[in-house]
Amino acid sequence: MAIVAAIELVFYRVVTRLVRLDPLGPGGRWLRILEDIGLFTFELVSVLSTLVFAIALVTLVLLGKGHRASARVSFAVVGLPLVFLTMMGAAFNLPASLQFHVQLSFFFLVLLFLLSVFSSNTEGRFKLGAFLFWLPVSMRAMSIMIERFNPAFAETISPTRLASGAEIAWGAAAMLSPLLFVARARLKISAITVGVAILVAIFGLIIFDRDAAALIFGYGFGFDLQHLPLATILLPLAFGGLTVTLTANLAAGGWNRLRALGIALIAMCGVQVELPYEIALISLGFIALADASVRGGPQTMTRAAFEALVRNIAAALGAPQVTLTGSSGEETARLHPQTVPPSTVSLQRRQGALAELEIVVGEAPPRDPPFTLQRRGGPKLGPRGEGEIINTGDAAFDRIFIIRDKRDVGAHILDDATRPKLIAEINGWLGIWPQRGLRYHATKIPENLPDLLQHLITLTTRTAS
Repeated sequence: MAIVAAIELVFYRVVTRLVRLDPLGPGGRWLRILEDIGLFTFELVSVLSTLVFAIALVTLVLLGKGHRASARVSFAVVGLPLVFLTMMGAAFNLPASLQFHVQLSFFFLVLLFLLSVFSSNTEGRFKLGAFLFWLPVSMRAMSIMIERFNPAFAETISPTRLASGAEIAWGAAAMLSPLLFVARARLKISAITVGVAILVAIFGLIIFDRDAAALIFGYGFGFDLQHLPLATILLPLAFGGLTVTLTANLAAGGWNRLRALGIALIAMCGVQVELPYEIALISLGFIALADASVRGGPQTMTRAAFEALVRNIAAALGAPQVTLTGSSGEETARLHPQTVPPSTVSLQRRQGALAELEIVVGEAPPRDPPFTLQRRGGPKLGPRGEGEIINTGDAAFDRIFIIRDKRDVGAHILDDATRPKLIAEINGWLGIWPQRGLRYHATKIPENLPDLLQHLITLTTRTAS
């Protein structure tokens, strides 16, 4: 769907507007071919987007794993009439009364998807990013409803100012998207290079051929370059940042790829939310963002399920003593296995989902450790450590971990036999204080938790001398 929409953007909204050929001259044949291709892609996207929107929404309502039942009912009540109206709008022109209902239903549907993102256990930066992309869409929809269907209200809220504000808000959301949707560990040089190239190309286009730039951004994304403040700076930064975000998330895979798809569908429409296929594409984009946030984040569990999990882990580790503190959904369970040196295993829940696993062997002083091992691409689970970044000479190992070592601790634990075990078992952050102890942080419980604990005890013993 995203590929077809991108082709429509290029041919129908951009290329056919830029080509200046005489229809009766030598280039008239090529002009007609371009116009036919553009019209075909427009009709194809109009039909395909509404069908995919209908399928995605019905699937979310009936089989929306991870979404609350009340949310799925709300999606159905607000979204299904919108699906029907966009399908009608793709076939023929809707009367003004129904167009108002399209805009109103669209406004509340994307608001429901935003609330679904907010209620999920995803990271706060993803929630802020979703809000920033929702803001221009909602502002533009409100400006259309005020301008076309309630002119008397325009004296209180200017639709022109709302539309201009939507353009600025869209540019700010795209510009800030790398900070909100891309983890620093996933920010590759290739993504930055592509983003900078797009930034330079758009800046050059606006400077040297502003008329062509006005056509491209006007027809393609709904921006008015003549009245958009700081367009020469804002648009290059916006599209450069958007390119970095999409490139980095597509390369990361998993739920990041679904999140990138959602951002791409929203961004391809810019601030244009009038035609049925634009409404369908933006709605699909927010479905992708909501699904990636709800299903890609930590899964919630009941208090009884959490207590059962703690009992099973205590039995597996041989921990006779378990301490459970905190209110329901925000508990911390501490297990004390009978090991030498002594160890503590802690499980922490936040908002009903397992948020952190911590293992302390020996003593973990309240200062930055001289040695840290952090898996690349993961969340920040501990301090950077005092040492400089080092390489082991093992290319595969160095691609997976960021290692900081101040006291040559790695000489004791990064030998050829130990590195494969670290790759298999360490999925978070590890800090070591020689002759004192270590601390390990992760966001998931490994299947071989007893083996992991024993391995950490061995590492502590090897760094104690």
